[in-house]
Amino acid sequence: MQSRKNLLATMDDKVGETQSLQEVLSSYLIQSLKSKLARADASFAELAKRVGKNHPLYKQAKAEVNSLQQKLRSEIKMVLSSINSEATSSIQRDSLLAISIG
Repeated sequence: MQSRKNLLATMDDKVGETQSLQEVLSSYLIQSLKSKLARADASFAELAKRVGKNHPLYKQAKAEVNSLQQKLRSEIKMVLSSINSEATSSIQRDSLLAISIG
């Protein structure tokens, strides 16, 4: 658990690296957000070819992409926080057990 916690500490704020963690890969919500983001990105790219940056549809599509990116980052951080909390709890339990045995 300590090595898992250390690994998370080195990945802090590196979303690209954290997306390869099993807990992140197995999260239905994260995978759903990734899918929605991919569709929104594709739609935005197509729209950007047809309208200018000041067009309301451009601004709306850009806002949707930004919102999905933020939701994805937030959800990944929650998963990482959960892993970190579990690791901390496990380490504390191990310490208490060692004290009670020793």
